[in-house]
Amino acid sequence: MKSSLMKIIGFLVVASFILSACTPPAQTAAPTKATGGESPAAPTSAPEATAAPVKDTGPVEVVIVQNSDPQTLDPQKPGGQTGGNFAFNLFDGLTIQTQDMKEVKPGLATEWRLVDDLTWEFKLREGVKFHNGEDFNAEVVKYTVDRLKMPDAVRITYSFGNVSHAEVVDDYTVRIITKTPDPMIPAKVFGLHMIPPKYDAEVGEEEFGKKPIGTGPYKLVENSPNQQIVLEAFDDYWGGKPAVDRLIFKPVPEASTRVAELMAGTGDIVLNVPPEDIPTIEADSDVHIATVPGKRVPYVGLDLMPQGPAYLKDVRVRQALNYAVDVDGIIEALLSGYGDRVATIYRQDFMGYNPDLKPYPYDPEKAKELLADAGIKEGDITLKIATSAETTNKGVEVAEAIAGMLQEVGINAEADVLAEQAIRDMYIGGQEAYKIDPLWLWNWGSREPDADSALSGFLHSSGITSYLRDETLDKMIEEARSMMDEDMRIEKHKAIQQYIYENAPVIFLYVSHDIYGINNRVEWTPRRDQYVLGIE
Repeated sequence: MKSSLMKIIGFLVVASFILSACTPPAQTAAPTKATGGESPAAPTSAPEATAAPVKDTGPVEVVIVQNSDPQTLDPQKPGGQTGGNFAFNLFDGLTIQTQDMKEVKPGLATEWRLVDDLTWEFKLREGVKFHNGEDFNAEVVKYTVDRLKMPDAVRITYSFGNVSHAEVVDDYTVRIITKTPDPMIPAKVFGLHMIPPKYDAEVGEEEFGKKPIGTGPYKLVENSPNQQIVLEAFDDYWGGKPAVDRLIFKPVPEASTRVAELMAGTGDIVLNVPPEDIPTIEADSDVHIATVPGKRVPYVGLDLMPQGPAYLKDVRVRQALNYAVDVDGIIEALLSGYGDRVATIYRQDFMGYNPDLKPYPYDPEKAKELLADAGIKEGDITLKIATSAETTNKGVEVAEAIAGMLQEVGINAEADVLAEQAIRDMYIGGQEAYKIDPLWLWNWGSREPDADSALSGFLHSSGITSYLRDETLDKMIEEARSMMDEDMRIEKHKAIQQYIYENAPVIFLYVSHDIYGINNRVEWTPRRDQYVLGIE
């Protein structure tokens, strides 16, 4: 491994020169085996208002330093981790997911049941108000689903593509109808953030994204892009007023500056700490490090659209790309071990995860052999790998290392370092514009302990970041999604893993660990789903 690590360091030096010229939780979130018309009703307890308490007494505030601001605060628009920090503080879903992603609890729904294979019925919490005083009821759920399903709108639909519509039964009973059976609906509606119909219609979508109104534990009091976004505890929150009065989110793109904010005491919770800064933080008695195996699975996407590069159509080339990348070396050399290798895009906690499927070994000679079999000579392929510092921890360095490894097997590769928003604009719903590099470093963070979100989001033909058109895989994904029998679903997911492993539609990498720097005055435990919440 030592020689491999030295190679990675060398790759980074070359790439820089070119540019200048975690114990996984078990799956228990929702019933997945149906034997009759109903599933057990969920308990009706409210969440505990105990997250992120500060040791001082009296009114308190917590400053969270993150990579960037989301482009919009509309919870139905793609926002990544930073967008989720606002969506899950300002808004509520029908259910609540625990910190470890093991369990789903009641949220705006107090209980739910499976009426038939296509119909989930939710009993709603009464007396809930939006921050502007609007009432929450079944009509709100229907409006929210209708808005999410608006045709041609760029929405976060990868968890809800199978939802057909919502039906109002009475003021506090609503049914969500799916196109095919979907056992994960109770887990998925954790991210179905309720939208106030009157306010949304009054101000319009663009203004709503700047000044959102929800039912969540916090309300927006200041939105100063690229400076700070301030949330204030909502006194009338149905789950009880949060322990922290104010959450201040500061966007700081530079990792070194984020760490400096922590060390200076001007940041309480700092996101995406570089692994090499951990010893410095641990040496300071006023701050500490907390890490957790994350929900995000970085990978290198490949342009497999019909009009894409001809060389990527050959499965031997795609397999060669996987053999050419020393993923274990990247985890050790660049991430200081803070990553878990995976054979495909399945996290270890996903239903049907196959531990017997071993990752592609680092074998540059095998990569060269496959390229030669495909008729590819040294220098025939020239490509760029789009990346940004915010795409994943050490996003630029990881892409540069991968480019260097591809150079070792005869591919002219270099990292194309872009602004994070530029990459998001290019790849999220950008298939029609089609202004992309042939490879791009990306990641997917499923909110549920289930592979359907990732499969639907970037491998199914309809996915919001999918640049693959594979009818066989599409059918397999759709079949797995609709299987209510748990054993059958597990077997189908194993078959999907084998299929994508052999066809290599992406370069498979690892599950990233989330690294936080925390001021000792704050008692806070990181969530596996990455969200920094003022109430759990």
